[in-house]
Formats: sequence, structure tokens, C-alpha cells
Amino acid sequence: MDSTEEACGSPGLSQHRSSLTSRSLSAHVWSQRSPDFQNEKTATIWRSLSPFWGEEYTVHLPLDFHHLAFYVLDEDTVGHDDIIGKISLSREAITADPRGIDSWINLSRVDPDAEVQGEIFLAVQMLEDVRGRCLRCHVLQARDLAPRDISGTSDPFARVFWGSQSLETSIIKKTRFPHWDEVLELQEIPGSPSPLRVELWDWDMVGKNDFLGMVEFPPQVLQHNPPDGWFRLQPFPRAEEDSGGSLGALRLKVRLTEDCVLPSQYYQPLRELLMESVLGPAEGPRPPLLPPVLVQEDAASPLAVLEELTSGDCRQELATKLVKLFLGQGLTGPFLDYLTRREVARTTDPNTLFRSNSLASKSMEQFMKLVGMPYLHEVLRSVINRVFEEKKYMELDPCKMDLGRTRRISFKGAPSEEHVREASLGLLTGYLGPIVDAIVGSVGRCPPAMRLAFKQLRQRVEERFPQAEHEMRSSIPVSHIRAVERVDEGAFQLPHVMQVVTQDGAGALHTTYLQCKNVNELNQWVSALRKASAPNPDKLASCHPGAFRSGHWTCCLQAERSASGCSRTHSAVTLGDWSDPLDPDAETQMVYRQLLLGRDRLRMKFLEDSNMHTTLEADPEQGSRAMEGACTDALARQREAAARLLEVLADLDQAHEEFQQQEQGKVVWGPLRP
Repeated sequence: MDSTEEACGSPGLSQHRSSLTSRSLSAHVWSQRSPDFQNEKTATIWRSLSPFWGEEYTVHLPLDFHHLAFYVLDEDTVGHDDIIGKISLSREAITADPRGIDSWINLSRVDPDAEVQGEIFLAVQMLEDVRGRCLRCHVLQARDLAPRDISGTSDPFARVFWGSQSLETSIIKKTRFPHWDEVLELQEIPGSPSPLRVELWDWDMVGKNDFLGMVEFPPQVLQHNPPDGWFRLQPFPRAEEDSGGSLGALRLKVRLTEDCVLPSQYYQPLRELLMESVLGPAEGPRPPLLPPVLVQEDAASPLAVLEELTSGDCRQELATKLVKLFLGQGLTGPFLDYLTRREVARTTDPNTLFRSNSLASKSMEQFMKLVGMPYLHEVLRSVINRVFEEKKYMELDPCKMDLGRTRRISFKGAPSEEHVREASLGLLTGYLGPIVDAIVGSVGRCPPAMRLAFKQLRQRVEERFPQAEHEMRSSIPVSHIRAVERVDEGAFQLPHVMQVVTQDGAGALHTTYLQCKNVNELNQWVSALRKASAPNPDKLASCHPGAFRSGHWTCCLQAERSASGCSRTHSAVTLGDWSDPLDPDAETQMVYRQLLLGRDRLRMKFLEDSNMHTTLEADPEQGSRAMEGACTDALARQREAAARLLEVLADLDQAHEEFQQQEQGKVVWGPLRP
């Protein structure tokens, strides 16, 4: 499921904040069932009450998500950023119009008691003794609570209400994963049955406690089906207030598209076919580059067949999904090299490379955006900021020159066109010089994936059009990493600690703890290691957010060092180096949908004997038996690739049908068919 938003500034954020020096918008997405929420953050617009962003994001949401929230913040260089307001869109509001939402929406005030997250584990029993009915509430633990303290943790305790009675648990310091294991008993008071309410609070030594969330159970549930398990924390029930535009408004464009993404193993055959296209030639010596009419081996691969079936209008989206799919598998190098070989083999002039509407040109464009954009921002940020801060007028074209916008250059009168041209030329030279110097001096900061792609591109062009040699750079993989997670501050009584869980050749797990200087460095290290280890197999589904000390885990109090983790891992949660998250299942689902659109053409083009004969007869270059035999072999390989693709499509069709039936309660979800 994709949700795309485009946000731009409003004509007048709250005027009582006119002294602000910066503006930023942060888009937060959360699911009522998921303990995590996904964040996307725009750029900061400086010194403006009417900011314009024009940024677009794609986020993947679970099918059961309920709300999409947008927060507008004032960025402060010291202390916490101030929240100006928010917009919360329900799933129903987004899907009310098939075209989505495209309008100005007023910001609402943010209620801290409504900003909750996490879950609590409760076991409730209704008992009777000589004194009457008694409610026993076993408060075991909670997880993924909201951080309320500046250290990024909380000091949580639970408060249980039943009728007019209430009891509290002990306070667990500096943790978002508290473990109480306390039993609270409340005696029934005569009167009408009362609901059970459990509230979580962050204890503060100074000032009032901060609300962390609550759960409530009506008397009927307590009587017939007492709670026992994990329960999602909810905010206090209250109506959301509309500020009436006093906080400003936000122009949003939000579109929601839904698709059923199956469990990962169902896409594995299709992914293997696509990977085979780029990995097959790498197993042996590279074939020489041939003239266009002789490029037969590449034309017979499943990826080549997919390109053949995709129209020009759809190749942009297909290229985006394929680049992300291979990027997540750590195979962008072989993927781009495969496309480059096909592109170069079909090109007679090196100056026209990547100027067509081919899959190679679209994929290279998307790769540069995904991998190269953060590098570009880092290298050119200072110069670009200087251009915008100085706001100097420059124009070299006399037809566009506006002398009224320029400052007086001398006391002799209004500036002439010649003066404006000379001043503009000097300014441009002053800007372009540092830009060129920054680019030339940034070789060491260029992402290794980009360097490898450039090296392979030059090598393929040199083979086709002889050129000078190019130096190769390589990187070291971190193939032993199985999880990279933050550590609860209470584990070592130290802030900004992370853990890296690795697996040795014998299968044993080892945990290394690292302390970072600050929270920004912690986030960057966690994100970088998660991305570097993304293709690794056997990733851990859970781990311990604490440490094993004094004979037990500090997070869950289990006494065995080898005990299963008590909190799930978050290997897909990384910093936003690019806007779109990597989701190989969602990307493969899109490729499957694209193949469905061309399935009839696939059958007609590659599996009909008449089409094969027509292709052979229509080729004017087949003048020899050797050439005819080569083309016949290539068409046979194309036919084999098409048959394998159709077989995979049939399996996915059946899997989707079984899944829909299972959702309707008709069949039980079964294992993957061989």
C-alpha cells in the first residue's frame, strides 16, 4: 500500500510566532496495531510564515492502519523543536474520493495526552471469596512506550482503576520497556458494574507526570472474556479541536493505493528469475559486446522479456521498483551493469547513451536519485545556502534583465545593462568556483555504489568504444550482522548505547555494545549499519533491548543468556537517505502486476510458433546458416524464459486467490507450492 503526499506552505502560519527563525514539516505515519511508526521529514524553510516545500514521499503502510498525521514544527538549534500544530487524516477521509485529497487543511493544536504509542501485557481474573468479588490485575510489562524525558526514555508506572478504587505499580526508571510483574487486587464496591481502566504514566520528580497511554475494558468483557495478552495503548477519549485556522493551514496532496502483498516466500520464484537475469552472465567470462542484431543472450533473459512487455509510460515506475528491489538485495551493481551492456550494445554513438526511453536510462536515473541525492546535498549544501541567503540579483540575458531589481552600482544614476551583466558575471563566477571545487574534492565522499556503477559504465563503453582505463574501488561487506538495535539506557546507566548482534561460522550469536557521543551519532550509526547489512540472511526477528547482567536480562528479567528476545527488531527502520523505503515484497508485487498487464502479449509474442517464424523471416540480416542458427537458439531461450515467467505468474495468481479466500474464512492459508 502506498501513500503519497505533496505538501506546500500555507499563507500565514500562526502570527504569534512571527519571530521564529525556521520552519519544518514532519510527516508521521502510524498503525493502531504496530508498535512503531514511520517518520518522514521535509527540509527546513528558514525565516518564513508561508513556507513552500513541494516534496513528495511514498510510505508503505499495513492494511489495518487507521490514521496519517502531519506535524508542523519550529526547528530550534537549542533544545526541543516546538510543535506548531498537526493534521490527522483518517483512512476513511483519504479513501472517500478515489483521487485522494488535494486541498488546504487547517492545523489543529497538539494534545500531549493524545500522542501515545506502545503496548501493555495484562492478565485479569475475576475472583470470589468470603469478602465478595475481587478483581486481580496482573501487570506484567509494557513495550515501545513513548519517550517523555530528554534522555529519550521514560520512568513509567501503571495506575489501575476499578470503580472508585485505584492502585499503582512501582516506578521503573529510564526505560521504554518496563517489566513490573506485579499483581494488584481490588475489592468490588456495591453498585453497578464498573469498567477496568489501566493508565501508564511517566513519573517526573519536578512538575506533573506525563501521560503514556491507557486501556479500558467494559464490565461485560471482564465477566465473560477477561483480558489476557498484549493490548495497544490508547489516548484519552476526547474530540479533536479545530483551531479555526489560527495556527495556519497546510496544502496537502495525499493519494492512497492498495494492493495485497503476500508473504515473502511467494515472491521468491519471481525474484530469483529477475536475479538470474543479472547474475547468470557473472558466473563465467563476460561475453563480448556484439552489434545490435547479435545481442541474443541478453534478449532471452526474463528481465529482457519484462522490458519488452512494458510500455514507455510504465517504464518509469517499473525502473523505480526494480532499482529498489536490487538495491535491497545488494545487487544494484550487477543490475545496472546488465542494463548498461544491453544499452551499449544497441548504441552506435557513445554521445547518445541513456537518451532513449529504455529501461536502462530510466533505471540509471532512479539509481542516481536514490543513492546520489544525499551525497549531492552534503557536497553542495553550503554553497546553495549561501546563494539563497544572499538573495542577489543576477541575469546575463538582456531580454530578461530587470534593471529595477538591481541596486545602484554607482552615484552616476541607474545601472546600465553592461554594469548588471558584469556584476552578474562576477557573482556567478563566485558561486560556480566553490561549486566546482566542492564537486572535484568530494571523490572520497561519493557513495561506493555510485563509484562502482560509474566504473562499470566506463568499462562497458571502453569495450564498445575504446577509451582510457578506469581505476576500481571496492568496499568491505558486513555479512555477519544479524541485528542492529538501540539499548535501553537503564541497562548500563549510560545514554546513546547501541548493540550489534553478529553470528559466527558455528552459528553462535555475539553481541557488541557501543556508546555514541550523542543521539544524532547514534541514529546515524544504527541507520548506516542496518542499511549495510540489509541483504544479510537469517536476520533476527527479536532481541533484548537490555543487557545480561547479574544473572538475568535487565529488560525482561529472564535468567538464561540464550533466552529469546523480548522485543522485536527494526531492521527496516533507517534514516531517510532517500524518500522511499525499501520493501522487496511490495516492489516484487508491482512487477507481478506489470507482468499481468502484459501476460497476453507474452503468450502471443514468445509462445506462438507463427510469431517465431515471422521474426526469423523478417530479419534481413540472416544471410548465413550460422546466423540463422544463433537467432533460432536465442528465440528458443526467449520462449523458455517466457514459459518460466508464465509459470511463476500462475503460482502467484493461485496464491492471491487462496489468500482472498482465507480472508473470507473459506480456506486455511497453506505452505508454498513447489
